[in-house]
Amino acid sequence: MKILYISPPLYGFWECLFEGATEINGLPSFNKPLRKLIESGHQVDIVLLHNTKNLPNFNIKASWLKREMIKECLYYENKMILRPMNIINNRRIIKRLMNDEHYDFVYGHGSATEIFRSTAHKSGIPFGQRLYGTFLWNSIEKNGLFKTKIKHYIEYNSFKTEKSFLLVTNDGSRGDLTFNAINKGNHPFDFQYWINGVNIPYSITNGELIDFKRKLVSKPFLFYVARFDEWKRQERAVRILKKLIDRGHNIHLYLAGPSEKGNTWYFEYVMDLVEELGLNRNVTYMGHIDAKTIYMMCKLSIASLSLYDVCNLTNVFHEMLAAGSVVIVKNDGVVNDFIKQDENGFVVNYEEEVVDIVEKLLLNPEISKSIRQRAIETSKTKMLNWDQRIDLEIQLITKYAKNKKDSKYDK
Repeated sequence: MKILYISPPLYGFWECLFEGATEINGLPSFNKPLRKLIESGHQVDIVLLHNTKNLPNFNIKASWLKREMIKECLYYENKMILRPMNIINNRRIIKRLMNDEHYDFVYGHGSATEIFRSTAHKSGIPFGQRLYGTFLWNSIEKNGLFKTKIKHYIEYNSFKTEKSFLLVTNDGSRGDLTFNAINKGNHPFDFQYWINGVNIPYSITNGELIDFKRKLVSKPFLFYVARFDEWKRQERAVRILKKLIDRGHNIHLYLAGPSEKGNTWYFEYVMDLVEELGLNRNVTYMGHIDAKTIYMMCKLSIASLSLYDVCNLTNVFHEMLAAGSVVIVKNDGVVNDFIKQDENGFVVNYEEEVVDIVEKLLLNPEISKSIRQRAIETSKTKMLNWDQRIDLEIQLITKYAKNKKDSKYDK
């Protein structure tokens, strides 16, 4: 197949494009299918749709990604008054590219790529769209459909307008309810709502784990890994740590994950809170760590936390379960499909509950063993590994593409 990918430079992909990364480290739900399509012999051209005024120079060193794959870098205007003309100009560029290259499929990633759906249709090219969760359901509940449509017109249309398919990550953000509400129970196109895959558990020897453990603090520790964004709520972990120390427990917190590109205010807020509460010696920021390190941290931590208000069924959540972590997760109304209270993890509503649970784990460490084992069993029962999950996505694209068999993947 000859596929046009239109996408922002998402996490993990950004590092491969501009920072010389050779391996993907971030947002596997985007990066892993893209890489497999390329490595399977499909021709993938890429258009970057971005809102960064001055993109860095390309620094591509990954073996699977080539500079010539990047056909255009299109700026997406944030200012509403300037956006209509910006959309017209960007559509004109995409139309010319489609006419010149004769693609079998156009794959838009993120809600902003909805603006190119009609361009693809007019060119006779199937168009599919990929959303990595949505916040529309919160708006629909609070403001109703009409106000949501006015305020979030382009994302609303991602769920409404005809296309080959819309694939939304089932991360707990209720994309399925959003689709049903907007379409009033009808299904005008193929809608898919999928849980992400999970890495096959790493083969790590006890010796490797012991060597890694020597690099960490000797006392029990909590682990919180997530991109630093306000809705990820890392500050909750800091306050929980403070309460545990105030109760007399000698405990540490490891934070990991990148800060927002070009917007570090929340990361700085969390670090300022650490200093304000006098926790500098009790908190370590690990930076952006790879999947294997996450796996080992989950195994060694007394508990791994996921305390977002919404969307806790993230890649990290699934990796925690697969690693056999003691997971403490915020009740977002969806995680109960995976976590059975006190059996394979803990679901909480308030910070004080986390404090009580961690204190119980500190005083009764023997209860962790069965929880960890059941977490692993839950993951094996409910999850596809990434290879299986990626194959399903490629099959979905192939189902709607014009030319279905021109790569070794299809033979």
